[in-house]
Amino acid sequence: MRRAARILGAVGVAATVLVAGSTSVHAQAAVTSATPNPIAPGASLHVQASGFESSYAWIEFLWDWDGSTGALVDNSSADSSGNVDSSFNVPNTATNGVHHLMVCEATSAPPPASPCQGAAYEAPADITVQAPATPPPSTPTPTPAPTPKPTPKPTPRPTPTPTPTPTPTPTPSPTPEPTATPTPEPTPVPTDAPTPSPDPVIPVRAAPSPPSDRYLVAAHADEVVSIGVSGFALLAIAGSGGAVAVTAVARSAAASEKPRKQGRLAAVKVKYARWAAGDIAPGDRSRTWRWPATLTVDGLNRALPVQVAPFSPLLGRVLADGSYLRAAMGTVALLVPLAGVGLGIASVADVHGHALPPSLSLFIAVGVIGALDSLAGIAAIVAFVAGVAVSGGIGNADDVRTLLGVAAAWFVAPLLAAETRPLRRPPAQSAAERLDRGGDVVIAALIGAWAVQKVVLALPGLSGRDLPLAHHADAAALSVLVAVAVRFVAESIVTTLYPRRLDVVLPAKVPASSPLQRLVTALVRAGIFLFVADAFVGQHWQLYAGTALFLLPLALLAVERYLPNWPRVYAVLPRGFVKAVLLLLAGKGISVLLTSNIHDPVQLLANAFVVLAIPGAIIASLDVVGREGVKRVPGWRERAGAVALVAVGVLFALGVLVK
Repeated sequence: MRRAARILGAVGVAATVLVAGSTSVHAQAAVTSATPNPIAPGASLHVQASGFESSYAWIEFLWDWDGSTGALVDNSSADSSGNVDSSFNVPNTATNGVHHLMVCEATSAPPPASPCQGAAYEAPADITVQAPATPPPSTPTPTPAPTPKPTPKPTPRPTPTPTPTPTPTPTPSPTPEPTATPTPEPTPVPTDAPTPSPDPVIPVRAAPSPPSDRYLVAAHADEVVSIGVSGFALLAIAGSGGAVAVTAVARSAAASEKPRKQGRLAAVKVKYARWAAGDIAPGDRSRTWRWPATLTVDGLNRALPVQVAPFSPLLGRVLADGSYLRAAMGTVALLVPLAGVGLGIASVADVHGHALPPSLSLFIAVGVIGALDSLAGIAAIVAFVAGVAVSGGIGNADDVRTLLGVAAAWFVAPLLAAETRPLRRPPAQSAAERLDRGGDVVIAALIGAWAVQKVVLALPGLSGRDLPLAHHADAAALSVLVAVAVRFVAESIVTTLYPRRLDVVLPAKVPASSPLQRLVTALVRAGIFLFVADAFVGQHWQLYAGTALFLLPLALLAVERYLPNWPRVYAVLPRGFVKAVLLLLAGKGISVLLTSNIHDPVQLLANAFVVLAIPGAIIASLDVVGREGVKRVPGWRERAGAVALVAVGVLFALGVLVK
């Protein structure tokens, strides 16, 4: 107890030092672009600025800045590089001329904040407002009335005079021919002259607005800290986030009283049961596994993990994860990874080639099939990532982080579940053994669902978008919980009905990885950890300090053969689910301390990243020097305590204690 008090005291001192000593360096910011300029009143102005504090949450845009006041027209936040990109509408009342715009960090938050006067980071800019010229309305030319067309008069026909009978009288003069009245020509109708059209008004094209689904990490600081509490606890369960080794699938003695090593994902040891097969069971005689090429598949299942594990323990573990399916179904079990490939391709089509998580139904489908066989989950991930890359959907670091988060959600559940509880045990012969197996199912399912829930909740921070999937994290977690429980029950059924087949399919014991390979793997993991954490912490010294704490136990693990082993440390260290609950309680206490003393969200996230990493780093480092010892057989008192811990774990998983 005194030693535990000293450790917690050291954590508290570290938290106090970080809280008191957080300072920032001030520099002048600048507006790098403001388009269009000139701009019309009411049009959208697109402003880009740089030089602000990394991930600062409240950046103000003040219009008509006079040195002390201005009209607040927009607020935004800086990204991890201190850049700001925003669009807003110029006031409709803005008059023609030069207006002063001030972009600055708010001196209080959240908006509406205090004026920019005295702010450490200011970026002024001059914006010219010019209303578009509108031509005067033109007077339409009147259309002349058409001249009526006269109706021509008919030409009179002359009546012929009869010729008189000749008489002695003189012949009369002939009647003159009548002259025809000329037909008047119709007056031509004048053609209307074209009316000139007024000059068209050219509209001002607004600059594209930023996406409305933007996710600001600093604006969700408390939520991110809560996710960090669970994240560091899960990393500690996984042996500091290491890869999984193949002897997890292979052969650890389940009931051995010899000193044994603790299972961990970072090392090449995991708790899978191996025992004498005994008599042939009904499943060994059945036709469920007698399919063409089954013997070839059995040989590959035994050989490939052994060949791959020295270079990539994680890949070796994944290749052997579905051994229980291949023992019961033979060659037909290969349809499960093929289904994973099909779901991965369908997910690419669902997101149209963008680096985004697919719809909830597809996301759950891949998560469930990955919980049943992690090889199927990896197959879906490879198909999905390759399809997005070929489609040109990977354009920046946020896209890469999004794909990493989706990949983790699709195959992390069975790996963490197998780390906390053994996937298979010998058939239960007593009430205590049946209780142990029931605990395996409950605890492993809770751990797998809890991990998926937190990964889904972290996706908006990884992608920088408010993803709809994050609002369905509980549904995804519940689906994985059921899938992991079904997986453990299926493992027990195969263990009972197919013992000989399982003995044939499981890979042989593999040699451990070399110290050099472990060290290289540790550096790669630390690099991925740094890359992912940058989305939440930003470029602060705490980012590198937290990464160093993450790397410390991994580096010790790489050279563990040269370090001493202390059985007494092994005897007192918490493991599995107990470790998770204790780390959650410690993390919750630390988060309450930090959130009540640090009100700047950027500094809260940075300091929490370091302090929350300390307990897990201490326990993971002690795991290395206390890696072997005699495992005590729990009595009924310990079992009753385990039930209480399960109840606490359920409350954590449901978000009652850690939200």
